[in-house]
Amino acid sequence: MNKVKPTLLAAIFIAMVFTISCSSGNRGTFKDGRDGKTYKWVKIGTQVWMAENLNFKTGNSLCSENDESNCQKYGRLYDWETAMKTCPDGWHLPSHAEWEILVKQADPNATGDWDNIAGTKLKATTGWIDEDTEFVSGTDDLGFSALPGGRGYPSGISSVGFFGGGGGGSGYWWSATEFNASSAWARSMNRNVGVERGSNYKSGLFSVRCLKD
Repeated sequence: MNKVKPTLLAAIFIAMVFTISCSSGNRGTFKDGRDGKTYKWVKIGTQVWMAENLNFKTGNSLCSENDESNCQKYGRLYDWETAMKTCPDGWHLPSHAEWEILVKQADPNATGDWDNIAGTKLKATTGWIDEDTEFVSGTDDLGFSALPGGRGYPSGISSVGFFGGGGGGSGYWWSATEFNASSAWARSMNRNVGVERGSNYKSGLFSVRCLKD
């Protein structure tokens, strides 16, 4: 019988410990092999979502308010074409239908373009409140932890005007589903409690939440 070398046993043990530390029940972390960044994930129903916005730097992405420190908290903002191909290996930009599943998981009775119950459960418990405007935070029941990353409208791509972000009052997330040739479906949450669905121009810069394949 072949004996397993002690060094190999040690490596196997370390790998097992790493796996356990990175996954516990319906929550865990994973590392993006492209840049080494670590992200939280959460299982919601049958879906596994990133529990924070993507922060992978590409040529067509920017930080909210052009402040690199905002990327650490809110992730980067991407145009639709970039968002379609920027998720890590094994993950993808969720379709409009997959966003619908998430909203229904938060509120089984959700109908129409706006839902307050789902919005409350999907928003983070902190990060939305401003002393002057009284933004409403959520209860984060499902661990999705949505934050107001803002949005951008590029002129070329180098100059951009931001609304929200950096403690602002709105968050916007792309879906992979086209609305028409120039627009795609997206989700948004603002200073109120609701989550909203609608179409937006593909040239806009929104946050990305990836869904596990």
